[in-house]
Amino acid sequence: MMILDDISSINGKMTMVNQFLYSVTILKHKEPDLSSSLENILNDELKQLKILMELVLTLGGDPRLWTYHNDQCDYWSPAYLNYPVSIAIIIDTLIKQNYLATKTYTNQIISTKNNRIKTVLNQLISDEKQHLIILKNWETKLVRKSN
Repeated sequence: MMILDDISSINGKMTMVNQFLYSVTILKHKEPDLSSSLENILNDELKQLKILMELVLTLGGDPRLWTYHNDQCDYWSPAYLNYPVSIAIIIDTLIKQNYLATKTYTNQIISTKNNRIKTVLNQLISDEKQHLIILKNWETKLVRKSN
């Protein structure tokens, strides 16, 4: 089920949520305004994770933190995270994850006939685009300014 990949794959929502959580935590004292902004995005990402997990249930699946590869279950792992401490790399990592999510959801919309899935994915794309605007603004403010 592709939605399980959206939740638990290396590029899934669990990875994104935890990447934001890690970033919020390590930036709290170093860049409190950035940390606060990322925490707002984190809250959106948590809502998206819940929506995806509920969608799996609605579709008759089990929303465990796993995905299927080669007829085997692979559970989500914190090893999927990057652990950068540089602000430039943190922001770059988060931007790349949001771009990848948007691209993945767009491809899934094309490949599915299920209108409920399409509706959910379109909403996620809209949210991710807003997150990208915020992240790019921070990139301009903090990263490019320091170069």
